[in-house]
Amino acid sequence: MTHFGEGEAAAPPFETPVRVFLQGAGRWIGLPDWPPPASAPTTWFLHADGALSMRPATSSGSSSYRYDPADPTPSVGGAFAAMPFRHGAQGNRRLENRADVLTFTSSILDHEVEVVGEAVADLHVRSSLPHADFFARLCDVAPNGRSTNITDGIIRLSHSAHTAIRPVRITLAGTAYRRKPGCISNGSG
Repeated sequence: MTHFGEGEAAAPPFETPVRVFLQGAGRWIGLPDWPPPASAPTTWFLHADGALSMRPATSSGSSSYRYDPADPTPSVGGAFAAMPFRHGAQGNRRLENRADVLTFTSSILDHEVEVVGEAVADLHVRSSLPHADFFARLCDVAPNGRSTNITDGIIRLSHSAHTAIRPVRITLAGTAYRRKPGCISNGSG
């Protein structure tokens, strides 16, 4: 976008090429590029017991669910939902309580955490069907238990060796979000 003033040369309207709204902080931040070049990735680990931790699991394990095409998992909010569906940040508890959704939850955060850029979910998956969609969502869980989506992503797998365990990477939509102390982090899919 270019700003024109009478008798002035074209100039960018902001001091930085990229401006994003930092949700949870209620303010705009300026960045030199997207995704931010100074982002320091933080790795979180899924545990078979449903925990989400910055420490790897001490033992191997797996989680599973059964998908029923007659009762498809609904989409709740997010950046890619279109009218007339509810889009943006929405409550996710009903979705997370479904038998066909796996949820991994952290302990209560004792410090602020900013998620700025694209998050990824690296999973090892196996399906009983040759075609499957895998979905990942990062949520913020408030002290009152309300789980609100921050960002999400989906990947469709079509492969003949579907019974073998294979690695997949789900790239979640770019976001800028600050989680406050006292909240927990939640990943579902």
